[in-house]
Amino acid sequence: MGEENFVTTRMRVEIGNTKHIWPFFLSWMSTHDQKSEGGLSRLTDPFDHFVEENILCVLERCLTSSKPTELDGGRISSYELFRSDGRRTMIVINDDGMLSYYPHEESFLVSMTRVATTTGKYWNDHEATKLCVHPEYGTWTAFRAVVVFTSRGDDSSRSSSPIVITPAPCPRIAKSVFNYALNGNTENGYGSTIGKEWDELCKYLHGSIVPGSTWEKVPETMKPWIKLRDCISIGREKWKYDEPQLLYHYTKDLEILNMELRRFKDEQRREDSVSL
Repeated sequence: MGEENFVTTRMRVEIGNTKHIWPFFLSWMSTHDQKSEGGLSRLTDPFDHFVEENILCVLERCLTSSKPTELDGGRISSYELFRSDGRRTMIVINDDGMLSYYPHEESFLVSMTRVATTTGKYWNDHEATKLCVHPEYGTWTAFRAVVVFTSRGDDSSRSSSPIVITPAPCPRIAKSVFNYALNGNTENGYGSTIGKEWDELCKYLHGSIVPGSTWEKVPETMKPWIKLRDCISIGREKWKYDEPQLLYHYTKDLEILNMELRRFKDEQRREDSVSL
């Protein structure tokens, strides 16, 4: 018998969102609030819980479907999920098609912006805002996780070249806004970033909880971080987050979600009354 020529293939997929995720999140919140004892108050960050639940659900449905799941000519045997907060989980597909989950105890923080730039579809503004810029969405996207798929197949895997985009123009004010945000000198809030390493700074910015139910309540030392996205005009008019979504992503203030949930339920009741 001839020797079969198999190789291990790995492919990275980065998962993110635009502003269109918000209505789906509100619908999920409404359902969760009705079914769960204690409602949203039981969750530290309902949005992160929603994202993780849906990512795992989609991956499970894709990988346990009746049709063979293939990656570049080979069958997927496992995948590893790296979340934006540093948590990671290995998921192995058993011979019977069932999934086994193996969470890692140690944190492994992946640079989501670096992964995005390797696709060739984003440009990283190293000079001013330090944000990733998309030619259509601008800065108005968010990266949630990276999935690394592993498959076993033949060595005739397809390859493709990344798309190269032209860097977006950044106004000079962006650099001054970033420096102001980075060099704040307060003990609390987003101004406390002097001397922090980048991974520490990332965890600090995304893990802080501060008032933010309205723009006026947002701490002055934190506002520059929000304004950074506005420094790049690409995609701003069409894809900028609405204020509740924008403020919640930066402040994690649960009062924002309570107000949005009430608004969502009121709109549902009005739609139901019209349909009757």
